[in-house]
Formats: sequence, structure tokens, C-alpha cells
Amino acid sequence: MRRALSLIALGATLFMAAANGDASLALGTIRAVDTPRKNKDSWSVKGATIEGVDFATLEGIVENGLSAELFNADAEDDPVDTVDFTKEDCKFLRNEQGVVCKIKGANLSIKLSTSSKRTKESNKIGMKMITLWNVAGSARRREFEKDLTEDGLTLVVAGLTADADDCTEKTLANGQTRLTCA
Repeated sequence: MRRALSLIALGATLFMAAANGDASLALGTIRAVDTPRKNKDSWSVKGATIEGVDFATLEGIVENGLSAELFNADAEDDPVDTVDFTKEDCKFLRNEQGVVCKIKGANLSIKLSTSSKRTKESNKIGMKMITLWNVAGSARRREFEKDLTEDGLTLVVAGLTADADDCTEKTLANGQTRLTCA
């Protein structure tokens, strides 16, 4: 119960930051594979970035855990798959350059980007550094709760949401359906 409350608190914190326009999640590529065999579904995300999240948020992830959910774009109230990482599953990377969360069959990393943006502020402060965090992860040996749709996928990581609408679906001879969205 305490873990669920801490995840809700972390999600609420990130939702408040996102509502203020401070935090955003931008997706690169999501790939989901739905197989007819039981517990063989998988998904992965590459090239995603989080902007506007500070180091205190990463400390919150290490202290409370992290949740990642995959949704069909047309049904954002019922997840296709959910991966929950407890605080024991998450740790800081060397030199505190990010966080990695791992459980059997799933991992998610949030690492400091080597290329951070600089924006010119309109006041006398001058240049302001905007910190970017790269997000990558995968989940395998899963059983999707719903079938995938070609309408797109939505990823929710720690309360931050991003949509991927440009999808290609490929059905293989062995019955696998691969959905790649950008």
C-alpha cells in the first residue's frame, strides 16, 4: 500500500510540473510485438527525451520507484501493459548521471543527455541551460492485456505522457504483429 501511495505522490509531483509547463516527454520510437504465444509479448522505447525535470525528481524515483505504462492511443484509460519498479529496483548511475530501474524482463533508464539545449531568456539573465534526459527501456516476456491497434501508442513514464501516432504494422508468418511508432 505504501508503495502505491509513493508512486501516486511521485506521479502527482510530475503531473504538477507538467501542468506548469516545466516538464515534458518527447518520444523517439516505440516498438511493440504481440505474439500468439503466452508471455512472449514485448515492447521497447528508444530516443525519448524528458525536458524540464531536475535532479530532485530523479532522487524521488530512487526513493519511491517508477511506473511505465503503454496504452493504445484510442483507449487511454485501459493500459496494454504496465511495468512497476520499486525503490529497490532503481539506483543512480555512476556519478549520479541518471537513474536505471531493472526487474526481471524489464528495464528503464533515464540518463543525462550529452547535448543540452541553451535558450536565450528575454530578461537580463542571459543564457539558460535546459537539462535533457534520455529515456530508453524495454519489457519482454510480457502478456499484453489488450490487442494493439494501428492508431498509435501512448507511453506514460512517471506521470509524463507522450503520444506516437505515425505507426507501421507488420504481421509475420509466425503470427507475430509488430507495431513500430514514431
